[in-house]
Amino acid sequence: MTSTIPISRRAFSEVYHRAGLTRPNLTDEQKAATIAGVRTLELEASKADPTRKSRISRHIERGPIGQKVKEIRGCRCQICEALGSKPIAFLRRNGRPFAEAHHVQPVSLLMAGTLAGSNIMVLCPNHHRQAHLGNFEVLEDGRHQWRISIDGRVLALPKTAL
Repeated sequence: MTSTIPISRRAFSEVYHRAGLTRPNLTDEQKAATIAGVRTLELEASKADPTRKSRISRHIERGPIGQKVKEIRGCRCQICEALGSKPIAFLRRNGRPFAEAHHVQPVSLLMAGTLAGSNIMVLCPNHHRQAHLGNFEVLEDGRHQWRISIDGRVLALPKTAL
């Protein structure tokens, strides 16, 4: 497209947007980076039928030890307890508290001992995600406790004796 008068890129983009045009070479992720792109995605989604896709996946069976460690600890997040916060994230429909088992040494390493109770922290869903994706580090993996750093705070978390 050309213009007889020069216009800024911002002005051109606004005209382009108001005309309802989209660049077909953009990926959905690129479209989602702008409000106009999100509107385009919403319009496309409103006309699309949901599709079901199948996938074959492999997973490592973690066994019942994590469930037992959570039971012993009352499904109470060890980090929340150490921080003095409410240690139960929420109650399930059956009234029991919910928690997740975090394997300090990842089971995916396929190393002996990663399934042991001494490798499992009981965490709320938020702290479990943070352990994998956030500002979290195991400073020391001792016989009876872990020393961790989370958001710049150092905490001692006891290991569960089975």
